[in-house]
Amino acid sequence: MSNINGCQLRPPTALPTGSQADASPMNAYQGFRIFSHVVLGLISAGIVYAACIAVTYWTGISV
Repeated sequence: MSNINGCQLRPPTALPTGSQADASPMNAYQGFRIFSHVVLGLISAGIVYAACIAVTYWTGISV
């Protein structure tokens, strides 16, 4: 039979502490956040590119 009180007194070993917290790998939230910023940047670049093409087409300006 296991001692439940003994399990509760043990410190968690899976959580990084001190200097280990700085070197911890990226978690899923941070990865998703970086990915969403990359996608947002690509969409923004596409919108700017499409706007340049539209202005060029509508005004008849060509390089």
